[in-house]
Amino acid sequence: MGTSKPSNGPGPNVPLVPPWVPPLPPDLPPDPPVEGEPAPPVEPEQQDPPVDAPPPVAPRGRFGPARRALGDFARGGERTAMERGLGYYVRKGLGGSPTATRRMAGTARTAGALYNVLQSMAAGQPPTADLNPAALRGQPPKAIGDRIINTILPSDGTQDAEANRQALANALSDMLETFPDADLTALTPQEIECWVEHFLGHSICHRIFLDVGKAIESKAPSTDIAVRRFDEMRDYVLATVAARAEAMRERGQHWTTAMADRFAARLVRETLDIFEEFH
Repeated sequence: MGTSKPSNGPGPNVPLVPPWVPPLPPDLPPDPPVEGEPAPPVEPEQQDPPVDAPPPVAPRGRFGPARRALGDFARGGERTAMERGLGYYVRKGLGGSPTATRRMAGTARTAGALYNVLQSMAAGQPPTADLNPAALRGQPPKAIGDRIINTILPSDGTQDAEANRQALANALSDMLETFPDADLTALTPQEIECWVEHFLGHSICHRIFLDVGKAIESKAPSTDIAVRRFDEMRDYVLATVAARAEAMRERGQHWTTAMADRFAARLVRETLDIFEEFH
């Protein structure tokens, strides 16, 4: 789970979405219609609150149910306990998937910036002189990746920024493991999407770990088992993000430079929707 340290999570009586979190990108346009199928009916009674509405205040004990379920998962390793913990975490700990997605607006915007920088480099139009292929030629992938990460998200010492920087690095490692011959100065669309989507998964994992990771760390029978449980949860989150991204593509929604942050926000929302349904 990187270098982040678990904590007892934010306390009660604070906004579920801190005031310094950036605004959530607008939602994507409606899914393109499927040929031969009628348009789905509109369900106005299920509208989310406006994105600029004041966020609700955190209730006391909001992470308690998630910690208990994840403690059960730490002890026994049952997938149903992990899923139950994720459900409580999103539903009660973060106030539901719409509010949780607003809390992760910075993650969505970082994903959009990563996608656009990588696309620009692949098109031979580097956004900065530091990312010019001529300046990077001959450097190892880690050095090039560090430059890209520093361009997208400079270190500022805040917990969110440092967690997302670690998530960017973890996702880069995943991408290079999947595509060992990838040229970071000219990535293919598949390689770009792999890096960006894995970043979203790792960022969600870091958020969970920071808020309720102590429940796994303290209840696992040993340190080795705690690490294994974190790895199991990480793989589960990454697989869920990948499945939702593929479902969006099948519905006709795709990553584009014009709407990369909007695609990322929708992908975060759909992933958290899945978790919220677990009981």
